[in-house]
Order: sequence, then structure tokens, then C-alpha cells
Amino acid sequence: MPTTQLTGKYGLGKSSVLRLLRDADVEMRRQPLSEPGSYHVRQQDSLHWLSSIGRGLAQHGAPFAAWANLVQDPDHLADFDVSYLGHYTDLHTYIEQLVNDRAYDRILDEGLPAGIRPYVKIDLAATADDLLSGGDLHAMPAPGGGIWIFK
Repeated sequence: MPTTQLTGKYGLGKSSVLRLLRDADVEMRRQPLSEPGSYHVRQQDSLHWLSSIGRGLAQHGAPFAAWANLVQDPDHLADFDVSYLGHYTDLHTYIEQLVNDRAYDRILDEGLPAGIRPYVKIDLAATADDLLSGGDLHAMPAPGGGIWIFK
């Protein structure tokens, strides 16, 4: 947003806006890379983008910061509600819950002969790797341990 829009919209003098932007730039350069659950402000971030992140943080908390770091696109920021799958201790726990929720074991029990069923297992680690590497899932570290999972 150009300084002229800031001065008119927020009733600030041009020198005040320039000072705020300069101070924000100095502060951004001092910030370490983002910690889990925080958003790393980039120099190219617009005020609109940052205010959208602020609203999301107020509504959803720290997982929203992880989401903003992940998507870095204003059009996808609003997808948080459908993309956030929750906090889990690890990816294995999430995949195990997914398998249980979708009743894959029951489907295998019903679809395979009893003599073969004990030998057929779902490889949870391979499933997790495939979902991550294919971009179907994204896991972001959460402060205090565990991960946030997004689709």
C-alpha cells in the first residue's frame, strides 16, 4: 500500500508513515527465523496480507501462523478452515486415526479371505511418506511439541 493511501486512510502524516515503515523494516531485520507457531514477516509482505494474518491469528491462534507460512498466498489464506486437520503428536498418529476413521481394516476384513487377511497390513509409514511427498498433506511443527497437519 503506497504511503499516500496510508496517510489518507489512517489519518497519519506522510513523515509518520515513513517513520513507521522504516521502524518496521529495522525490526523485521532483527527478527530470527520464525519459531513454530509464529509468522515470519517478510519485507515484501503488504499491510493487507499482514492484517489478514492478524485476523486469522485472532480467530484461530498459532496454527494459523503456520498455515500462513505454508501457503504464502492471499487467495489460499481463507482456506484454513477446510485445510487444518488438527494437532497430533506425530504423523503416524494422524495416519493411524485416518485409517481407523475410514474403516480400512474393516474393509480388508470383509474383502479378503480369512487365510490371507493376517498377512495384509497397511504400511502407515509409507502412507505418510506418500501423502507428504505428493503434497496431499503438510505437517508443521507446533510449539511445545507435536505437529499441525494441513491438507
